Amino acid sequence: MFRLLTLFRSYLGARRRLLQLRGAGLARFQHQRARAIVAHAMRHAPFYRAHFAGHDPADWPSLPTVDRIAMMAYFDTFNTHGICRADALRVAWRGERSRDAAPTLGDRK
Repeated sequence: MFRLLTLFRSYLGARRRLLQLRGAGLARFQHQRARAIVAHAMRHAPFYRAHFAGHDPADWPSLPTVDRIAMMAYFDTFNTHGICRADALRVAWRGERSRDAAPTLGDRK
């Protein structure tokens, strides 16, 4: 019963937000979420602290972008969970070979 109530509450909240988030409201919401994501990345990923140094994180549209090559080259400091690239690749390849998407790295997926 608790799960059903939680699901129903989530549905109603999502429906209310969908109806409210249009035009300027949607732009404000996206701006707030983008700023929160940038702040989280800078707090938890050394890569982003260095990559965004000298830039105003509040002006997120002007921040330098990251491509896949840079992401993979700096993976160990790029991710926010401190997972090293070698371990992540080992788990990913094991999952690919076994066709099991459930392998985890420690307590993280």
